[in-house]
Amino acid sequence: MLRLFIPLFALGLLPTTLEAAKRIDDFAYQAEVSPASQPLQRLQLPIEVVLALTRSDLADIAVFDAQGLSLPHSLFKVMPRKTRAQMELSFHEFDNFLQRQSTTVTRREQLQQDGQISQLETTEEVANLKLHRDYLIELQQPERHIEKLELQWRHAPAGQLLRLKVEIGNTLDRFRVLDASKSLSNLESGDEAWRMIGPLPRGQNYLRLTPLQPIDEFKLERVIGHYSDSLPPQKPSQRIATTAIEEQGKTFYQFEIPSQVSPEALQLIPAAAHSVIRGDLYASRDQFDRDQRRIARGFYQHNIDDDGVRANQPITLGTVNYRQLRVSASEALALPPEVELIYPAYELVFLGSGMTPYRLAWGNFESESHSDELRQILNTNLADETQRGESVNIGSIGDAGGLSRIYPEAVLPWKKWLLWGLLAIAVLVTGAMARRLYRDMNNANPG
Repeated sequence: MLRLFIPLFALGLLPTTLEAAKRIDDFAYQAEVSPASQPLQRLQLPIEVVLALTRSDLADIAVFDAQGLSLPHSLFKVMPRKTRAQMELSFHEFDNFLQRQSTTVTRREQLQQDGQISQLETTEEVANLKLHRDYLIELQQPERHIEKLELQWRHAPAGQLLRLKVEIGNTLDRFRVLDASKSLSNLESGDEAWRMIGPLPRGQNYLRLTPLQPIDEFKLERVIGHYSDSLPPQKPSQRIATTAIEEQGKTFYQFEIPSQVSPEALQLIPAAAHSVIRGDLYASRDQFDRDQRRIARGFYQHNIDDDGVRANQPITLGTVNYRQLRVSASEALALPPEVELIYPAYELVFLGSGMTPYRLAWGNFESESHSDELRQILNTNLADETQRGESVNIGSIGDAGGLSRIYPEAVLPWKKWLLWGLLAIAVLVTGAMARRLYRDMNNANPG
């Protein structure tokens, strides 16, 4: 009996110990990837892909080549792209008389009177004034932090360094020294640092430049401010309707998150044109009768698109995986508003095999957590967007395994029952063997 049980037990464990290779039919949808000339390729996931995923960690997604082999890939959340930018700044010129060391001046005057010649000599200290020009540069720019300045000027003697006293401040009558003696040069060195002043602190309005001796002439001609510009990624979004519900005499506008991947922010779109919604936003991870929290108090949302009107600012949802949300408006609304859900921008990077065309597949309720195999096999810093290869897109979306790969059918868990049955048989067989062994030992030792 034991010999018969062992192969049956191994057969029962086989489905749980072996993982089948990925096939494109294991996924609900598929789309062909546009051709590329590089092995390493990247594509930003469109909203249609994000909404059809069955896992919040985006693990049910894969890339296949023309032979049906799964290709190594990694997923990244696209961050704002930092770029260097510059703009010309205004400046003002002021005369400044610098007093050098005083000079002693002696005057001699001859006088003739009654045939006699006399001499009158006078001595006095004369102040030596030198005209210099100070410059005041305006730093404050809307929503920009000027990090450093590039100067264009002429000075004499041109062959020596220009030394400046650099002061910074918020008002015209209060400055502090940023650099007591900043040396600059107009020589063609190829190094822009010879013409730069910085880094500059944040929140300052003015910068004052005062030439130091022994410069005889200093004429500022142009000031260029350098700053960092942040280019946010194009994030996928989805509009859904809200439903008005009455609860304890109060009207709420409720909606559910329609995807396993959580949105990071939302905007409310009033049904009436050119209008504003004020109120509070509540959220729940399950059901409102069991779990409710207010995540935004006194928000303002509008659909006004006029010059001079600030753009509607999204409401951030944080990192909690909320499933239901409701809006409590401070004023009655004629119609329920719409909601625009804003999702993170995700980028998938994969290594091609050369067997094209490649196909992206997604949506598989049986997928396990994703192992980041691409990072492990490449000697490349994939966190750097410039190292992620060539940008590609997907074509028209079609079915692979269909909706059955997203919504599992309700079937009897016969494999689980079989496994538990085999385990129960194993316990009975082991008990019977132990009992027989105990009986045989007693028979062998009767006294």
